[in-house]
Amino acid sequence: MYSSGRLATWRMRLLQHVAACFNCAILINSNPGRRKNSWYGDDSYPGSKTLILVGTSDDISAARAVNDYLSEVVERLAKANAHGNGRSYVNSYKQGMTSRLGQRLKAQSVEIVEEVKEHATSAGTELVVVKNANLKSFMASYGPSKRSYGNRNIDYAGYHAGKRDADHVSLNRQLEEGK
Repeated sequence: MYSSGRLATWRMRLLQHVAACFNCAILINSNPGRRKNSWYGDDSYPGSKTLILVGTSDDISAARAVNDYLSEVVERLAKANAHGNGRSYVNSYKQGMTSRLGQRLKAQSVEIVEEVKEHATSAGTELVVVKNANLKSFMASYGPSKRSYGNRNIDYAGYHAGKRDADHVSLNRQLEEGK
């Protein structure tokens, strides 16, 4: 998904929110030494990190489309509404926007799950349970997540401005455009 020496906290959090809504998970692959990245055989530089979506191919495709769309929206709105106010303000704006988008995605996901449960057959719900158990088992084989995301240097004015602007973002647009 993303590969960089330093991954922005807002990007990791946004992908985490999106992945959860599409029955996916995230692996963070680090390349600490001077060797090829064992996951893809690429020549990523020492200290680089790669975020990898884990799930079924359909779930990953949907999550990737939503994440790409929302990442572009966060960048575009931050450039339009936050730049010129300092790096801390811009970063806080992106984090606030990501936080609120995550809340909205989760609420939308819960509504969809409840609606689907009303019309689902027992075989369909059993498949979802098995799929979720497989994902959980796969992720458990990599051990517990030790990643924490710090909130140092938060500019609360920027954070709240980002949250406020996130309420005006369409969560369905990327699907309507066929992205």
